[in-house]
Amino acid sequence: MFSRKGLGSFLFQLVDSLWQGLIDQQIKTPMGITAENLAKKYEITREQCNDYAVQSAQRWKAGIDARFSDTALFSPGKTVFEPSQN
Repeated sequence: MFSRKGLGSFLFQLVDSLWQGLIDQQIKTPMGITAENLAKKYEITREQCNDYAVQSAQRWKAGIDARFSDTALFSPGKTVFEPSQN
């Protein structure tokens, strides 16, 4: 039961959601280690990775500038709303 000094025995388990988000849940390995393993396996250099990150950021900005970001992802059969003109 609950005590005056706190919860006493917990009825639930506390989870560090930040840490959980950084773990590859399929193989229970931190994402950074997974990335290093994949880079080694597919011979991806740090420079190639950085170049791809820059290209990805540029594409994101181009989408924002073109106002496509609000309608880029949608489920088939559902109404797609046009971006607001604000």
